[in-house]
Amino acid sequence: MRIPADFVLRPWQPTAPTSAAPLVMGVKPISRGPVSIFSRDPADHPVIEPNYLDTEVDRYVWRQRPRSIARGMTGPTTVLGRKVISREAPAGGRLEPLSADAPDELPESRVDVPRLRILRAPWAQSNPELWVKGVQNLRTVDASVFLISIGAHIQAAVCAVAGQMAVIISQPKQD
Repeated sequence: MRIPADFVLRPWQPTAPTSAAPLVMGVKPISRGPVSIFSRDPADHPVIEPNYLDTEVDRYVWRQRPRSIARGMTGPTTVLGRKVISREAPAGGRLEPLSADAPDELPESRVDVPRLRILRAPWAQSNPELWVKGVQNLRTVDASVFLISIGAHIQAAVCAVAGQMAVIISQPKQD
């Protein structure tokens, strides 16, 4: 049985039993942004600028994921593509179908990067001794210092970073 492609996915309605909705999720971005503190009140939240899709590597991966999904779901190399899915049905016909050989601009045009960014972020965070710049007597410690997200359990890596940061914090403040 082939799934017809005349359905529209609406988040407020249950998905039709004849539809399939693949998900694209960025799990290993290399783009990094700052965390800033704009208040002396510890109850105030920091301002986080995730800097989504800031590097060409992240944008390339984001373009390739929908292509590989399209290839797997509609291509002749998988049972799903040969016998189940007939074609992509973009929501309400507002978008053209995405194929495995779509031009780079098509997958990229479906991601609204400016909405993903927080615009108020200055680039200064902390110095190598973990002191937050612009704030007295405050250090920051987090595990986002890895260049890429670790695809396995991160306990050992976080413990190693925590140990190194503990050594840094135990040193007297250098002026």
